[in-house]
Amino acid sequence: MRKKKNKDLLLALSLFAIIIISSIYMYNLFYINYVRAEKRVDFKIYQTQYKKVEGRIIIWLDQNGTLPCTNVKVTIHPDHEWSFTEVNPEQFIRLEYPKSLNTTKDIPFFQEIFVEYLFLDENIEKKDDKILWIIIDHNDIL
Repeated sequence: MRKKKNKDLLLALSLFAIIIISSIYMYNLFYINYVRAEKRVDFKIYQTQYKKVEGRIIIWLDQNGTLPCTNVKVTIHPDHEWSFTEVNPEQFIRLEYPKSLNTTKDIPFFQEIFVEYLFLDENIEKKDDKILWIIIDHNDIL
């Protein structure tokens, strides 16, 4: 009878330890994936359009992060450059520049976009950059 009691106690303690360890693991997993991942700056291409009649490309960039960034500079070739003092999370940036494309020869059209910015990470100003690519196909022609 004493062996059964010890076995039940050992089983209960093991179950309790598993619950505590899995709770700690889940908390750490939540913290790493949610709280730490929240502090970021991230630019994404939201939409691209080519206005055939006007010969212009329109690009919508989305600041998809959670931290505001400052001194944002967007460069497409050396000919086209835009500067923004501050870009907040979930803010869209509209870029428009002239480009003449032959819709039968030049489509799909690929274009590199270079984005530089500053942001605060735990009160330390950091500089970062990102390279994005737009692809214009027949669905993007207006």
